[in-house]
Amino acid sequence: MPGFSPNVICTYPSTHNSSEHVILSAHYDSRGSFGNTRAPGGDDDGSGTGHLLGIVEAIKRGEVQFEKKVQVAFFSGEEQGLFGSHAFAGELFITRDDTSADVRIPSQDKRDCNPAHSG
Repeated sequence: MPGFSPNVICTYPSTHNSSEHVILSAHYDSRGSFGNTRAPGGDDDGSGTGHLLGIVEAIKRGEVQFEKKVQVAFFSGEEQGLFGSHAFAGELFITRDDTSADVRIPSQDKRDCNPAHSG
């Protein structure tokens, strides 16, 4: 899509013979949208993609294996209208993909780490 970075999709095999797969996703686009110069990248995009990269590192070290195929998806164009995830969903629809779930890793709000906000 002109003006946007590509989605980054990585596929990891399953330990069992399964046609189903699960998507783990986050988005990495950080720029202003539609005349707004605010780009909350460190909190919003950076924390979600950082957590997802931690999962990828655990997969790489062999510490995590899955019974179903897993696709790790880093989407672009989400702040501007969910462009990356919609394009990917369209591809899955066309191929009649057997997706069980998409676990989206959102921003990790810094207030969650503040003792003053704990319940």
